[in-house]
Amino acid sequence: PSEGMLMLQNQMNELARKLDRGLGQSTEVIQKQFGESAKIIREVTERLTKLDETNRQVVNFAEQLRKLQDVLQNPKQRGILGEYYLETVLKNVLPPGSFQMQYGFKDGNIVDAVVFVDKRIIPIDSKFSLENYNRILETHNVEEKKKYEKTT
Repeated sequence: PSEGMLMLQNQMNELARKLDRGLGQSTEVIQKQFGESAKIIREVTERLTKLDETNRQVVNFAEQLRKLQDVLQNPKQRGILGEYYLETVLKNVLPPGSFQMQYGFKDGNIVDAVVFVDKRIIPIDSKFSLENYNRILETHNVEEKKKYEKTT
């Protein structure tokens, strides 16, 4: 082999080594980037899963609020709900026998509950005017607020 051929052979071998080294480094970089991409995809998937669960909870809560709003719009259902909560509060706060639900007076009037204090009877009506309550919230006029508060 001639000297030129040996030199060409050495240059080709050197070039092949550089290419192998460069290819190895490129493969390493690509594998590292692929690993980082996979990690990012996992994290995004986890966050989307949590976000989806949160979204379901918000939708469920909104549905419950809508149902409550429907109940509060209907005066009869609002009255039933008010009586239920009144009875629950009285049972939790007062000893048995110190109150009575659906108390009828001699004149025929019936109130939602009465509380017995000494020899007196305190009547309680659990209903409230949702319309007047909304007016209280909406008005900025102090006199109107007082008027609605008296009728609520």
